[in-house]
Amino acid sequence: MVVVHEHVDTTEEREAGEPIARDEIEAFLKTKIEADEAETGLYDTGEWFVVVDRVDDEFTFQWFDSPIHLDDVL
Repeated sequence: MVVVHEHVDTTEEREAGEPIARDEIEAFLKTKIEADEAETGLYDTGEWFVVVDRVDDEFTFQWFDSPIHLDDVL
């Protein structure tokens, strides 16, 4: 079973329609996880899906255009 965490709320004051860059989302999630306000796992950004993992202080981010299933990988 895969848990998709709630939609990433990266709402900031931006011009209408201005996309949020992946590096901004990574920084946002890293800050939230370090502050224990979020967990590692799968997130839906609205445009992409990102899997966040953390080992010690090292973060990894894997980006996908659509959700994938384990059967698709095997």
